[in-house]
Amino acid sequence: MADLLRAVPRPQAGIDLRGLDLTAEQAFVFSRLDGSSTVADVCAMTGLGEATTIGALRHLRALGLIAIDGLDPEPAEPRRSSPPPPPLPSSPPGSPPARSGSDPGIDLAAGLRVRIREVHESLTTSHFYALLGVPHKADRKAIREAYFRLSKEFHPDSYFGRQLGDYKGKLEAIFRRLTEAYGILTHKEKRGEYDVYIADQIAAAEMEERLLEADREAARIHEEIERARVEAAIPKRDASEVEALRRQALMQKLSGGRKFTPAPVIPAPAPAPRDPKLLADAIRRVIGAAPAPDERKEKAAQCADAARRALAAEDFVSAVNAWNLAATLDPSNADFQKEREESSRKARGALAVTYAKQGRYEESLGHVAEACRNWLKAADGQPSNPLYLERAAAMLVATRGDLHRAQELARKAVEFKPEDPAYRVTLGVVYEAAGLPRNAKREADSALAIDPHFEAAQALLKRIRKVL
Repeated sequence: MADLLRAVPRPQAGIDLRGLDLTAEQAFVFSRLDGSSTVADVCAMTGLGEATTIGALRHLRALGLIAIDGLDPEPAEPRRSSPPPPPLPSSPPGSPPARSGSDPGIDLAAGLRVRIREVHESLTTSHFYALLGVPHKADRKAIREAYFRLSKEFHPDSYFGRQLGDYKGKLEAIFRRLTEAYGILTHKEKRGEYDVYIADQIAAAEMEERLLEADREAARIHEEIERARVEAAIPKRDASEVEALRRQALMQKLSGGRKFTPAPVIPAPAPAPRDPKLLADAIRRVIGAAPAPDERKEKAAQCADAARRALAAEDFVSAVNAWNLAATLDPSNADFQKEREESSRKARGALAVTYAKQGRYEESLGHVAEACRNWLKAADGQPSNPLYLERAAAMLVATRGDLHRAQELARKAVEFKPEDPAYRVTLGVVYEAAGLPRNAKREADSALAIDPHFEAAQALLKRIRKVL
C-alpha cells in the first residue's frame, strides 16, 4: 500500500471520457490527475477517501486510461460504449445540490455561480496569495493544501456532465490561474521574483496616492488662503456696534419712523484673521495662521528649500508636495511653478520605470490584460520612451483594446526610433488589426528595408499578402 501511495498516476494522451463506462466518482478522480501528483496527493485532492479514490484509480488503469509509474501494468479491459455517465454534483463533495437560478440551462447552484463570477472578475487584480487565500509568509504545505482545496471547487471537470454555458470558460480561466499561482509560489526562485513584483506593485500604488494627495493638499491650501484673504477684507463689527444698530432700529420704530442721530460708536480693534479651518494639521503648520503676503513668501521660500532637499534625495513625491506648497503660497513666482512641473515629471518618470517592470513580468506570465494596463501607465509616465510606447501599443492589440490609441503610440515609437524594425512591425500589426492592410504592408516593407532578415516583418508581410 505504501508503494501505491507514493506512485504517480499519469493520464494517457488523447483520452475522451465521453461514452466510456465510468461512474461520476471515477470521472472526478480522473480530472484530478496532473501527471505529477502522487496517489496520496490525489486522495487528498478528491476528498472521497483513500479506499474510494484508489478503487477508482485501479478501474481507470484497468481500462487503459491511466498509467501508474512505479507499479507493474495490468492487462487493460476492453473499453465499452455506454450512455453518458451520471452527472457529478454541481459543487464539490459536501456542497448543497444544484438549484435553478437566473441563468437558464446552467446546472450550478446560484451561490456557486456568484462565487465563480466574483473570482473570475478578480483574476486581473488579485495577487496569487489572495487568490489562494493564504498569507504572504505561507509555507509550501499551506499553499499546497489551499491549491488542492480550490482545485476541487474550480476545476471544470468537477462538474463533468453538467450544462455550464459560459461558466465553463470562467472555470477554466480560474483553474489555470490557480495552477499558475501554485507553480510559482511553491518554486523558491519564481516565488522570489513574484514577491519583488508584488513589492513594486505596492510601492507604485503608494506613490500614486501620495502624488494625488499632494495635488489635493495644494488645492486645499489655495482655497483656504483665498477664504482668509476675502474674510480679512470684510469689515468687522464688534458687539457694541451691533447693539447700537439694534437700538437705532428700535428708536425709529418707537418714534414712528422719525429720523435721529445715534450716539457715535467707537469701533473695537479688528480681530486677527482666523486660521483656515479645512487644512490638514501638517499643512497648517506650514502656512501658519493665514499669513500676510510677505510672510507667505517667506514660508514659500522655506518650502522651496525643502523641495530641493527632497530632490537631492530623489524623493520626488515629497519634492512635488513641497513645490506645490511653495507655488500656492507664492503664485507670482514662475520658478516655483516650473519646478513643480519638473518634479512632477520626474516623479511620473520614476513611476513609469516601476510600471514597465511590472508589465514585462506580466508579459512573461502571459497576463496580457495586466501587462497592457501597466505598459500604458509606463507610456503615460515617460511619453518619449519608444520602448514603453511600443509595448503599450502591442498589448492593446493583444487585448483587442483601443486601436486608435495603439496606432498613436506605435507611430510615436517609430518617430522616436525610426531605424528600429521591431517598432515598425508593431505599427504594421496595429494597422493589420485595424483592417488597413496597405498601411501594414508599408510598415513591413520599411522594416525589411532596415533588416531584410527580420522574421517578424517577413511573417507580417506573408499574412498581409493573403488579403491584398
